Amino acid sequence: MPNPHRIGLYLAGKFPPYYAPYDRLKFLRIVAEKSEKYTAQELGFIKTQSDSPEEFYRMILGELFVALGEDGAKRLCEDLGVPPDVSEIKPIPVPAVALSSQKKLVDLVAVDKFLKEADEDEFARDLVIPLLHEMGLGGLSFFGKVNASDFGVDMYPARIELPMGISAHIGIQFKKTNLNVGFTGAEWLKLEGELRGAMKTKQAKHRSLDGSEMRLDGYVVISSGRKALGFDEQLRQVVPEAFVRAFGQEDVLSWCQQWPLPENVVKKIEG
Repeated sequence: MPNPHRIGLYLAGKFPPYYAPYDRLKFLRIVAEKSEKYTAQELGFIKTQSDSPEEFYRMILGELFVALGEDGAKRLCEDLGVPPDVSEIKPIPVPAVALSSQKKLVDLVAVDKFLKEADEDEFARDLVIPLLHEMGLGGLSFFGKVNASDFGVDMYPARIELPMGISAHIGIQFKKTNLNVGFTGAEWLKLEGELRGAMKTKQAKHRSLDGSEMRLDGYVVISSGRKALGFDEQLRQVVPEAFVRAFGQEDVLSWCQQWPLPENVVKKIEG
């Protein structure tokens, strides 16, 4: 599947060796031929959610590639005249031992359907946690629904082993909602409370999978919905002294392009 991040940079004139910016009107005309979804109103909305030309292109192409499938996405790249060295995705190398243990990349169309239909627990347990495991995070075990003793996290803190022999522990909160900048409704108030509970409450000593207690070194929100640009900054304002980061639908789809998953996980996602 072509990489919308790289292509977005190329169209914006920011991809080495820094091609000239693409003709935006030509881009919109080609996109309109591929999908009736991209009306002037929809394009205007996408523009308000993107703070750079490359992000504007990436948001449109990310959706279109999933809708068109791999062959359709490649044809769109050809219609746009994107050089192969730009559109080609370069996955992170997987050791031979991993490839021999029956792992494969999951179909992105199936992932997109799963993200829309799965509830919060299924999203976390059946897709994200297996992905985090393949990324090398340790100590992964899903809590399920939050209870009073969780202090704002949905699972045992994920453990990251640093090369110098130091471990970092990250609290994770799963969501099934769009992460919009400036929203102040019930969902935001709930997330803000969870973040404060996880990082600022004096009693928030989290228990790891091996039973030991620790305080979190950082906090991550992973949602099956879209994440707007600027949301990370809004999140950081809650606890400016801590590492916090949010990931949305586009990030999860990108992870699925890079990390093969065990066959039993792939079968569950692809139905």
